[in-house]
Amino acid sequence: MKKIFKLTLLIIPFLVSAAAFSQGIKGKVIDADIKEGIVGATVTIENTPYSTSTDLQGNYSIKLPKGDYKMSISFAGYEKKIISVIVPATTIITLPDVSLEEATSTTQDEVLVVVGSRATEGRGKNETTAPIDVVTSEQLQTFGQMDLNQILHFLVPAFNSNRQSGSDIADHIDPTSLRGLGPDQTLVLINGKRFHQTALIGTFGTRGRGNTGTDLNTIPVGAIDHIEILRDGAAAQYGSDAIAGVINIVMKSTVKEITANANAGLYTAGDGLISNFNLNYGFKIGEKGFLNITGEVLAKDKTLRKADKQYETTNSVPRVLFGDASYVNSSLYLNSEIALSEKTKFYSSGGINFRTTDAQGFTVEAGSDRNVTSVFPNGYEPRIGSNIFDGTLTIGLKTKTSNGWEIDLYNTYGKNNIKLSTLNTVNPSQVLFTNVKNQINFDAGSYNLSQNTTGLTFTKNLDNVLSGVNISMGSEFRTDAYGIVAGEEASWKRYGTDVSVAGGAQNFPGIRPDNALTASRTNFGIYGDAEVNVTNSWLIATALRYENYSDFGGTVNGKIASRIKLSDAFSLRGSLSSGFRAPSLAQVFFSSTINDVVTEEGSTTAVYEERLLARSNSPVTKALGIQPLKQETSLNGSFGFVLQPSKDFSLSVDAYQVSVKDRIVLTGEFSATDKGLESTFNSLGVVEAQFFANALDTKTIGLDVVGNYTAKIGEGTLTSTLSFNYNDLTIEAVKTNAVLVGREESFLGRRERSLVTYTAPKYKYHAIIDYKLNKTSLGVRLSGFSVMDLVDYNSTNVAPNHYDAKVTTDLMAGYQISDNVKIVLNGSNIFNVYPNKQLPTNTETGGMYEAVQMGFGGAFYSVRLKLKF
Repeated sequence: MKKIFKLTLLIIPFLVSAAAFSQGIKGKVIDADIKEGIVGATVTIENTPYSTSTDLQGNYSIKLPKGDYKMSISFAGYEKKIISVIVPATTIITLPDVSLEEATSTTQDEVLVVVGSRATEGRGKNETTAPIDVVTSEQLQTFGQMDLNQILHFLVPAFNSNRQSGSDIADHIDPTSLRGLGPDQTLVLINGKRFHQTALIGTFGTRGRGNTGTDLNTIPVGAIDHIEILRDGAAAQYGSDAIAGVINIVMKSTVKEITANANAGLYTAGDGLISNFNLNYGFKIGEKGFLNITGEVLAKDKTLRKADKQYETTNSVPRVLFGDASYVNSSLYLNSEIALSEKTKFYSSGGINFRTTDAQGFTVEAGSDRNVTSVFPNGYEPRIGSNIFDGTLTIGLKTKTSNGWEIDLYNTYGKNNIKLSTLNTVNPSQVLFTNVKNQINFDAGSYNLSQNTTGLTFTKNLDNVLSGVNISMGSEFRTDAYGIVAGEEASWKRYGTDVSVAGGAQNFPGIRPDNALTASRTNFGIYGDAEVNVTNSWLIATALRYENYSDFGGTVNGKIASRIKLSDAFSLRGSLSSGFRAPSLAQVFFSSTINDVVTEEGSTTAVYEERLLARSNSPVTKALGIQPLKQETSLNGSFGFVLQPSKDFSLSVDAYQVSVKDRIVLTGEFSATDKGLESTFNSLGVVEAQFFANALDTKTIGLDVVGNYTAKIGEGTLTSTLSFNYNDLTIEAVKTNAVLVGREESFLGRRERSLVTYTAPKYKYHAIIDYKLNKTSLGVRLSGFSVMDLVDYNSTNVAPNHYDAKVTTDLMAGYQISDNVKIVLNGSNIFNVYPNKQLPTNTETGGMYEAVQMGFGGAFYSVRLKLKF
């Protein structure tokens, strides 16, 4: 950190060595159809640091040294234009108006990314100091996947998301991972502003166990202009959670058109029907404002992947109805700007999402101690239902002062509420010891999380300092709130005193009143960063951030990054940064009690037992010498190069290392029979307990490779992309103490370690070829997944569940029927590839497959109708 301070001080003298230019260019950018100025168009002088954006009338001006230049003009929804300009000495020349035509689609290279930088103008993705993936709106809707998590899973190798099954609430909200780290170690932004996480915390065998993540599927795909994925640590720039990287979702700002997509698809197994419809409309507000609004409905039926007969005949199938959950996901999002004056604008973005989900639980046979035959004579298939609300809204004011400072004042509010129900099940003690004999559906309670962030940023571009300097500073104040609401009494209570009778709704008991609470905390942060173009070829970026949390104190983090252009075709880039992640309120305050009926070995008598997931700083954690949760800390380093000898070919290679100390995980289970714990466990009335702890130090070493090539073949255009991620996460240390000596396997056993190290495949790649000829488009995608080995919960099994490396194949064929209508046929995983089969009694899911690699749906075919007016 001291080195970062010193380097920042070394940069300061450069900032006072300004040299002014008295020559340059000015002009206007207009819409080719309506001949009006375009607000916010980007004007960039290629191969230089000089750029600006158009004002409320579409005007621009740039001061430049004498010379010949290529000037590019771009704006979302329009075709990029490049023109040649000659700047004479001592003269500001006025160029003819530049007319931009509406674009049919936007390419990755045309997008100027803003994530990872507070420069007043964006940069091309190959001009940045760290690797950034750009996913355009066209790419989001090219192949057959329809929800955002699955789309990114099959587009970006460093991003992973598998639909869970048999993981309780995680079946309803898919966990995600970037660079193999936890779901809560990636920060998500919408239009550059922090997006809230969910109230979910994974507690079973799900990927991201013990983590709280962000639900990307609340955001309608039809509302997205493009997505920027920064694969680099950025906590010094954005604060907590940005250890693995940042995902910035940029919303559409197009006007004058209506676009609609209607999709439907089915698995070849004959189930899992998915239907999707989205509608996007943008229109002007006043002369220079706009409102873009999107509505979307995405519905999916359940899938059923029954175990082979050999497992059924042995009566060892824990889940007869194993597969994906069903859901209906409805969203309404908007993005708008309104000009209040020549230099001031009001903006807002956000939306609401409603989701209802139905997931199958584990089979309960007729003779089980969890059953009452008078209610279910043949046993039952319990289910977990959810009603999830998610909403976010950002409002803000941007203005530019007369001396060039751009000021951004904003407030972002987000909320996630998960209301749960246990369906088609029974509380045996209720039937036997109360007058209620037939209740089979229960209100299980709810979890909720809200976040409010208020921020103020000052940014200035100093064109005349060195070869261009951008400085930024600001502050944020955030309030987080977390709540747990108890379920109805019958969902959790054991009636009567018979210890052989199970209590609470079976499969998923409700939340108990003693687990319910409300909690909150505040956070204040200040930051500053600078991007210095020392020369036209050498860029240095620095950032420094201080944050103070009301519950555990302050932290300081810094970052330094650089890009050196050794030629027009070849650049080196690298970064070094420190980072942190504050423990989520769910990790600090979540607790639950799980009911069970167990017949001990050698006994024929069933006994009702309760297992506790204990809150941080509880009697259990104190008895084991576990300290209250504190922040995770990280050190990120990356180094790579970009090769771009022509506009048709580019290659980027970036190596990275991410070291994380004090990672928070959910431990294994401790028993009431453990010496020294008897009195604590007995006082709580539980036989087993687990908890969250800063238990691990990990190190991740990886490599990202991305290559793009475009060529004219005949009358058509061939575009190809090869992207590859290698990611190796190792556990460097397990944080035990004197009390835990001899209890290391209970604290963090093979299974718990396996769930951390195999959050993502060791390697993953996507090879995509797309060919466009007149009205026809054809595409093929190969996705490869490495070997994976998962340790199951049965400690007697020495060998892990092994999954061989697999490759899936997707096809796409599209035809432009008219200017307004296009039809696309998709085949996903056309060769019906599945992960290796496993013994269902040894999997976390209770089925023959686990949530790994390409998932367990099999081949899927769909049709898409795209409309534009």
